[in-house]
Amino acid sequence: MNKKQLAKAFNFNEQDLFANRDGHLSETQRRRIRQLRNVSLMILGALVILMIVGATQVSTTPSVLIFSLAILLRRLERLIFHHITLRSDRVTTYFGRIQLKINNRRSGQLRIADADGLRTFQITSNQLLSLHDRDYYKVYVVPKLDTILSVEPVNLNRTDDDAEAYTVDLSALTQEESESEKPKRGTVVLGDDGELSFSRDSST
Repeated sequence: MNKKQLAKAFNFNEQDLFANRDGHLSETQRRRIRQLRNVSLMILGALVILMIVGATQVSTTPSVLIFSLAILLRRLERLIFHHITLRSDRVTTYFGRIQLKINNRRSGQLRIADADGLRTFQITSNQLLSLHDRDYYKVYVVPKLDTILSVEPVNLNRTDDDAEAYTVDLSALTQEESESEKPKRGTVVLGDDGELSFSRDSST
């Protein structure tokens, strides 16, 4: 497993990982979130201006205004969550066995079954390619935003306080699969045609 590839795909470094393990954002991650907050603020301002202008136009239909309002509220929600994240400086850790799902050439899903249930995160194709399906990981996430900050593989052979958390009910990962689809460990590979597919380990 290439840890450098993992760090590059999820855009974190050693300092970020150390801070996330401690339950906090690194200064670099705080700076990125401040930039996202500022972008949300600018977009929010632009939407308000557009809605005011649109409301004065006779040709503007109610459906357009309702759609604009929905976008405005969604962006406002993101802005609030960015603000809360910066104030709380809290990182949530999920650890357990992951399941990868390919959406298309550019994206997929990371599902992780931990002691609290099944969590699903949308990830890019590069992030898919850096992970190993059915292996165990710690995933560090921004609460509310469901944004993955960093990821690290878990060594199941070690005996520490986390050991009990690895022995969780994995039925959540397999409940959508048919009886004929026995889960196997494997990796996502990129074909010559640009398509993503699974390469399963023959030993599992």
